[in-house]
Amino acid sequence: MMIGDDFIPPDERYEPGSHARQFSKADAARYIEHLYPGVSIVALEYLAGGYSSANFSAQLPQEKIVLRFFAGGRDGGEREIWLLRLTDQIEVRTPKILRVLRDGEQMIAAQEFVEGKLLSAVCQDSEQWRENFFAVGRELAKIHAQRFGKSGFFDRNGSVREGGEDFCSSLLAYVRESMQSRVGQRLGWQLAAEVDALVQKHGSIVEDTYSGPRLTHCDFNPKNIIMTSEGQNLRASILDWEFGISGHPLMDFGNFFRFSEDHPEGAEAAFIEGYSLGGETLHPRWADAAKLLDLASMCSFLDGDLESPRLLRTVRMVVNRSIRYLSRA
Repeated sequence: MMIGDDFIPPDERYEPGSHARQFSKADAARYIEHLYPGVSIVALEYLAGGYSSANFSAQLPQEKIVLRFFAGGRDGGEREIWLLRLTDQIEVRTPKILRVLRDGEQMIAAQEFVEGKLLSAVCQDSEQWRENFFAVGRELAKIHAQRFGKSGFFDRNGSVREGGEDFCSSLLAYVRESMQSRVGQRLGWQLAAEVDALVQKHGSIVEDTYSGPRLTHCDFNPKNIIMTSEGQNLRASILDWEFGISGHPLMDFGNFFRFSEDHPEGAEAAFIEGYSLGGETLHPRWADAAKLLDLASMCSFLDGDLESPRLLRTVRMVVNRSIRYLSRA
């Protein structure tokens, strides 16, 4: 594992958004009482790590659940619930929805508590790291096997409501336009100009590697993956589908390998082996396309009202790394 001068420890890269911070344990207890009338709460704990949605684990007398406050209002909640039901149908491991409550525009759900450990906590496991990354790659192949007729964002019923055939050029245009907006200002105009030039020079790689719209998680990283042992096998459960779209599958690769220094040497090879044995094929320039696509995620981080020095530092680090990586292409 190589760590450069621009390394930022995992717990210093992001901070939760305003929606994730607005709910307290008292709020969680009140909604659990609505969802489970007359059932006592044995233990209640806030689950750190959510960037937009807020999550609490709750031990009830007969079961343990996760209470999730969905981001994005009712539409966002309905959309994520639809995605979780879709993934269940295609046998991707995700938490099952147990009960749902609508309070005005806020959606709350009781979800299955998935036993296991976050991949972020066992990345460096000296005994099972290869099996972990292989299992995650295989699970991602099952996600990407789900195709759609067009690309874009899902509505609450699962229809693709935006996008079209020109998904790749639209995404790259968003990155370039962002460099002329407050995103570029926050990033720094000099760095923004380098990003714009990079996308102009290498953007065709994104189109070249695009095999059509697939189910794409868009937040596929070790903090959203729980590893569970089932006998001699390891299974990966995929959490937090709030950003799921019909899009370019290499967006998930860009997200997952954004901080490759967190992974042991050989993790990428094990991941790709699992992905390939899961039935999916990677273009020879998949890593270049993944870096380019991840620039769109970096833009979305800065394209909001929340100004965070911690987030800005992380985005600048990722962008500089992408420029260095793609400049050798």
